[in-house]
Amino acid sequence: MTPHLRLTAILAGCAVALLAASRLAIAAPTPTLDEVLAEDATLNAIEMIDALQGWAVGDRGVILATDNGGRTWSRQGAPIEGALQSVSFIDARRGWAVGGLVQPHTRVSIGVVLRTKDGGRTWSLLPQPTLPALSEVRFFDHQHGIAAGAGSSFSPSGVFITNDGGRSWNATTTDRTWRWNAADFVGTGAEQAALLVGARGAVGRLVASRVEAAATATDRRGYHGVRWSSQTEAWLVGDGALVRQSRDAGRTWRAPLSEPPETLADWFDWRAVEADGPHAWIAGAPGSIVLQTHDAGASWSHSNTGVTTPLCAICFVDQHNGWAVGEFGVVLATTDGGATWISQRGERRHAAVLSVVGAEEQIPAELIAATAIAGARRTVIASPLAPTESKLAADRSARMAEAARRLGVNALSLGWRLPLDQEESRLNERTLAELLASRIDGEAGELARREMFRLLAIYRPSVLTLPAATPQEFAGLADWLTETIGPMNSVPEARLAVLDEWGLTITPPLHVLRVGPSYGGIGPPPAGGGRFSTGDFVAALGQTSAQWCEDTRGVLGEQRLEAPAALEWSVLSGRPVTGRRGDLGDATGVPHGGPDRRPLAAPPTGQLDDLRRLAQRRRNLERLLATSQGDLSWSGQVVDLTAGLDPPAGAALLDQLARGYQATGRTDTAAETRFLLARRYPGEPLADAALVWLVRYYASTECGWTAIAQQAASSQGPAALLNVESATALSLPAPSSGGNLSLEDRRERARALERFLRSDRPALHADPSVRMAGAAAQRARGFGAEAQKTALLLANQSVDWGWLRAATAEQWLVDAKRLPPEKPIVSCGRTARRPLLDGVLSENCWKDADKIPLGDPQRGGATLRLVRDDAFLYLAIDAAIDAAIDSPPVSDESPRPRDADLRGFDRVHIRLDLDRDYTTAYELTVDCRGFTHDALWGDRHWRPDWFVARQADGAAWRIEAAVALASLTDPKELERAAWAVAVERIDPTGASTPWSTSTSPDSPDAFGLLVFP
Repeated sequence: MTPHLRLTAILAGCAVALLAASRLAIAAPTPTLDEVLAEDATLNAIEMIDALQGWAVGDRGVILATDNGGRTWSRQGAPIEGALQSVSFIDARRGWAVGGLVQPHTRVSIGVVLRTKDGGRTWSLLPQPTLPALSEVRFFDHQHGIAAGAGSSFSPSGVFITNDGGRSWNATTTDRTWRWNAADFVGTGAEQAALLVGARGAVGRLVASRVEAAATATDRRGYHGVRWSSQTEAWLVGDGALVRQSRDAGRTWRAPLSEPPETLADWFDWRAVEADGPHAWIAGAPGSIVLQTHDAGASWSHSNTGVTTPLCAICFVDQHNGWAVGEFGVVLATTDGGATWISQRGERRHAAVLSVVGAEEQIPAELIAATAIAGARRTVIASPLAPTESKLAADRSARMAEAARRLGVNALSLGWRLPLDQEESRLNERTLAELLASRIDGEAGELARREMFRLLAIYRPSVLTLPAATPQEFAGLADWLTETIGPMNSVPEARLAVLDEWGLTITPPLHVLRVGPSYGGIGPPPAGGGRFSTGDFVAALGQTSAQWCEDTRGVLGEQRLEAPAALEWSVLSGRPVTGRRGDLGDATGVPHGGPDRRPLAAPPTGQLDDLRRLAQRRRNLERLLATSQGDLSWSGQVVDLTAGLDPPAGAALLDQLARGYQATGRTDTAAETRFLLARRYPGEPLADAALVWLVRYYASTECGWTAIAQQAASSQGPAALLNVESATALSLPAPSSGGNLSLEDRRERARALERFLRSDRPALHADPSVRMAGAAAQRARGFGAEAQKTALLLANQSVDWGWLRAATAEQWLVDAKRLPPEKPIVSCGRTARRPLLDGVLSENCWKDADKIPLGDPQRGGATLRLVRDDAFLYLAIDAAIDAAIDSPPVSDESPRPRDADLRGFDRVHIRLDLDRDYTTAYELTVDCRGFTHDALWGDRHWRPDWFVARQADGAAWRIEAAVALASLTDPKELERAAWAVAVERIDPTGASTPWSTSTSPDSPDAFGLLVFP
């Protein structure tokens, strides 16, 4: 063959090969959204039973299996969408995986337990109606196992034992609520011991089925990994490159013989540890190195991994063969004891967008979903701030992780160095900066910037976003973040030198944007910026981004957050963007392709045109409902309007209608609408939230008394809602077509709803707040013995300590011979002579009244006193002025509006919970000007009759007030009554001084007892 012919044949062969390859590429199916999101989901745990066979589990229900040492990994089917956190196999066929999720709207922690009997070819879900989310599991044989995770109000220890292969789990006992990040277990059969670690320096031990706190100091750092290295020795790792060692089975912890290099503490947060005798391997965030010791901590070395994204778990089957897994679906392996690591999966992946927020309410959810899912851009959400209290930090972490999963985000990074509680995050910029500076020796700004450099080194994003100053209540926090972090255009040389040692580099982002809601969505976008409409149909989502994010917003924030009409951005640094629409990557011109992009997913099943029309119809209905909030003429059309919508959409519209009624003060009509929602869409998370709300509402003495008073003042009854049949087992009458409920009717309805939850929604009924509401209704109906039975059960169960104290208080109120409850108690005496409302507080009734202290009276504190007669409840406040706190000027000439905005002024907030359900309460607030604000369970339409007098001098301000008892209850009901009362003083900066020592206003511990002799 001539050279010319040979060349022709080669070219022809190449053409055939290329044509065949192109046909294969064309024939290859486009991956589904589930497949795309699963491919780079975070892997949280790995279990290898030998050097060849093992499993890794992670977010989005991902289970990967290998039978060749990790050279290939195949996905196994799992019947869940939530995160899997741990996996345990006892042999090549029998294994378990655990995890969980946070349910939208109710924000209940739901545990997941999966089991396989065939090596993972099939996995079955073991129903766990009351088990909270789990982070760790270990089985010792086919029957006996132990798991740890999120303690709840009805199982606070967070540690559970099974003796039937995971079909049922028994909670261990404890004296407080724990949230465990990680655990390690030893034992055989029914005899087990455990080491447990969690947020804010929480360390515990399981001894004889009881969880006990280990001897360790309180720490801002979270602890994330723990491992036995022998029967008595163990390792613990956590934030700030923390490494601790125990030689007495976890009773005490100390630094190892030789500590790792100090410079690690500024850049590394350890997530996982593996140990075998004197050998230990440690990994975390960043994932650029694995730290190791082979002499029990006498010396340390490290090896570079070639990745920067965090590693979440590490395991070794012997001293040579090990694996590590982490974010973006990364899998690494070593065959030389960790000296070198090779990538088996996901090594080059990094983020396109890093979205930094201060509070969870600042997450631009709709824009993030469009970016991460529709735009197929790998995205990370980060917050440098964290609550100071362990439980609050763990709860916030769980909520934000659930939100991130629903938004299609690759990773969530929560800082720990800047402590800030939820209420403090609402402070103005100056006060917030001063508070943070006082807590961390003036280094708040430096720590925030260092955390940003760290995040840039880990995730290497092209786009960085910071929150805009909305919602308005978080304006100070947004401004502080923007001012402190600012454009990240340069990196100090000293930082670069240190990071290079650890296999890290920092590349400033191409664009820094400030993103926030635009509720009007009208007019041009910010100069050089852009706007994204949340109501536009997104083909990749099959609906609008606002509709896609409804459940996400039901997870975030203290209250359900409304989607803004649009999200807009302005450019802090980088190329200006004008008039562009789409996700954040499109907005900044970041090109397609590369390791920061996912494959584009196939559109949702079904005709896109039909989905688009359905989404537009739903959007039109939402707009109509929004413009007619509380309009009773809508009620008869609700069912017709929701016909043809899928259950999530129909439930969302009914929920929106209910909130509209509630916003305009028609709370009974809102209740009827929620009743309809629960009957028509029983499988939706919004139905669960509606049922819990209904139990609390109908059981509430305060809500019932107010509703009866409103009915007496108006002839207008509830809206006429249609009787819609449903397949649910809810055996209650349909919403009535008219008329009013008596107090007895309301309490009977609460009792029936509670019974339904107990049989059909055990996880909801297990919540002590639901059971306490049911007990309050029974007590009001005259069934005191039934109410006491509930209190007795709670007092003898392993429930959250606050509810345990509330239950023991109920027992003391019935039997005064018992020891007094661990709650502050004051008496509200009767006065024969009304005090003159002048603010002077000179009457004898005040001299003899019990004082509720709000801080140290010798150091600028305050006191509240209460007395009553047959017509009024009288309040006296004596508050010393703290000259060190800036306060707006106060004028006696200012008119006093109803329900004034009291923010920025020194004030006292009082909650009166008449039936001791510790949920619904009257709220009375009065400030140093004598201005007032009142509400009932957050409803500002409550209008009590009360009268306020103010008097002040340079040292203190004083209030004398009279509240008409008829606005609160039947005065005849006060004889030998007892109310739960929460009181706090809030200074002009927003800092609170409560009567109790509780850090959470939602806890029963926020309340003391007010008894009426």
